[in-house]
Amino acid sequence: MAKTTLKYLKDRSEKKVVGLHQTIASKALQLVEMAYNKGYYIAITQGLRTPDEQNALYAQGRTKPGKIVTNAKGGQSIHNYGLAFDFAVFDENQNPVWTGNTYNKVGALGKQLGLEWGGDWKSFKDLPHFEYTFGLTLKQLQAGKRPPGSAVIGTVPNSNNYLDKGDQGTLVKGLQGKLQALGFNIGSTGIDGFFGADTEKAVKEFQKKHGLVIDGLVGTATQAKIDAEYKKLSEKPKEETPVTPPKKEESKVDTSKLPVSKQFEPEVREATERGITNGARPQDVATREEVMVMAKRAGDFRPFQVEEMHKTFVEVKDKLPLEKPEMWEEKLKNGNVSIQEVLYFLTQLTLRSFK
Repeated sequence: MAKTTLKYLKDRSEKKVVGLHQTIASKALQLVEMAYNKGYYIAITQGLRTPDEQNALYAQGRTKPGKIVTNAKGGQSIHNYGLAFDFAVFDENQNPVWTGNTYNKVGALGKQLGLEWGGDWKSFKDLPHFEYTFGLTLKQLQAGKRPPGSAVIGTVPNSNNYLDKGDQGTLVKGLQGKLQALGFNIGSTGIDGFFGADTEKAVKEFQKKHGLVIDGLVGTATQAKIDAEYKKLSEKPKEETPVTPPKKEESKVDTSKLPVSKQFEPEVREATERGITNGARPQDVATREEVMVMAKRAGDFRPFQVEEMHKTFVEVKDKLPLEKPEMWEEKLKNGNVSIQEVLYFLTQLTLRSFK
């Protein structure tokens, strides 16, 4: 079983202080060595945290599974400005220990270095937390003020090419998401951004399945294999659902040419030649849309057409569902009708012809 050495603790910590203010990073690594000399095994687990990572952490225990670990949203934590870090205590076999009096002892050591310890806070004690703000308040930091030499959020490189137990952040979330998509159980807390025992177990199972070294570390080889398998999964063609062609409904319309009354033969012939109708007569009553399309195709109306409609009206007025037929007869006789009234009248005539 691997032993917890100073080198192991410093290697873990060095990749976590990248992006912190140089003074804070120096104090963090100094604290790791001071604690080791006192017999306390600690490593830095979190340094600079982006606003998105902060919001995700804030959601834990609220809208996402897990225990509440912060009261700060994005932009409300000193972590977001590279002026704070968190640590974890480890046992002799490289396993993190989340409870115990060692956190208080390390808190006292940190204060000797001038760091502010979260364990001294009254409203929300944060035992694994240290910060150093150079006297700046959170409001000043939110307003854009920074101490000389501050890191820029979003430019943090990953100094080591591996992830392992105790790591946290967006890289761990990406790892967990891919493992879960590949069918490996990452634990009840799901994609929480923390590389715990369940994530380590999933990594080892993946390594075993694909013939890799089973060490629980996500190094270059393991990461490359995870990415390759995930790419295969995403590129797998989806099974196409067979499309059932719509059932062709039998037409209810008899498209054969039906006899036309002798008196209307010229009009029907002209309407057919102009494309207003194809000369067929549906057996059902025409829809309003069909009638209006035919009316639109008829185009503008001229005086002689109104005269012809007056003649037709006189012949069929008793059969038309019109109110005040006398008024219509008078309008058509005098030609005192608007385009809208002609369209309405034509619609009534057309409806009648389809019955």
